[in-house]
Amino acid sequence: MIREVFDAADVRFTSDTHYGHESIIGFCDRPFKTIGRHDTALHKLAWDEVGSDKIFIHLGDFTFERDGRAQKLVDLMPGAMKILVAGNHDADFLTDYEGWDLVVPYLELTLRRPRGKLTELVVCHYPFQVWNGSQKGALHLHGHSHGRLPAKHIEGGGARIDVGVDNWDYRPVSLEQIEERVNRIRAVEDDGRAPWAVEAGQFEWR
Repeated sequence: MIREVFDAADVRFTSDTHYGHESIIGFCDRPFKTIGRHDTALHKLAWDEVGSDKIFIHLGDFTFERDGRAQKLVDLMPGAMKILVAGNHDADFLTDYEGWDLVVPYLELTLRRPRGKLTELVVCHYPFQVWNGSQKGALHLHGHSHGRLPAKHIEGGGARIDVGVDNWDYRPVSLEQIEERVNRIRAVEDDGRAPWAVEAGQFEWR
């Protein structure tokens, strides 16, 4: 198991970009006419949120491109440090490409906050029903569900939430943004699904 410690302000998360995957536009009702426009928009939004100085943690299903085109996407990603938490569509050869600082299937993080507060995270492409520290306030970040899966709130403070692009206007997100949504979920103002999934009746409110 790998555990990393970072300053919370320095980290951004995303998942399920599916660069080069033309069918994803229809599968997830993404508002782009072509995969070229899709990829350009997601790339720009990633740079807007991450820039060149932050730690960028991608929770898998990065791209459907292969060979040189996939390597170029890795090279052009933002971030001072780039971590891939591999998903089911991340082929073995992709994880071997240069440009990733770390490639793992699972990651535990401690994020430092102002005045010494620490936030524990369990990070994986796949959503868990229970996870390490769930009863003690640890947050579980995942992808894979494309915004279809309602978030889970654990008594004791833990919560599970999808950080995939379908859930966050196609942008990487910060811990602060994640915690704001978790608070809305706890207040029963949000169930954690993407707006398109709610409108399409994908899973029921719970």
